[in-house]
Amino acid sequence: MLILIFGFGETTKLTIIALGSFVPLYLNTFAGIRLTDPRHLELARAQRLTRWQSIRDVVLPGALPSIFTGLRFSLGVTWITLIVAESFSVDPGIGYMARHARERNMTEIVVLSVVIYAVLGKLNDLAVRAIEARTLNWHVNFAARVS
Repeated sequence: MLILIFGFGETTKLTIIALGSFVPLYLNTFAGIRLTDPRHLELARAQRLTRWQSIRDVVLPGALPSIFTGLRFSLGVTWITLIVAESFSVDPGIGYMARHARERNMTEIVVLSVVIYAVLGKLNDLAVRAIEARTLNWHVNFAARVS
């Protein structure tokens, strides 16, 4: 539908990627917020924290593991949709290069483009894992995985 509406341009690619990556991130964030321990919220009320303080000090830290899970999953979906969107593209890019090489039976270029996507995806995941490790070093479940 987006191709019919916007054509094969950059707007279509960006819209497909944004929609594909938004949904897993939203669902995991929502689940993380909903799964905040009610005892912690009750303690925040007993401490008379404002709504903003409760969100900042209780809800957000409680939801961070789910948010990071959603972010990592979302990045995976982003890479997949990027590859699909670029393979339909008429603009030069890695997907265009792979499609063009496939049409001309240039297997080494196709393999190279797959390797490029794999390396970029892995670097993306490593970056998010590093941020996650720094951010969640206080979390009991995360500390158990690290040690």
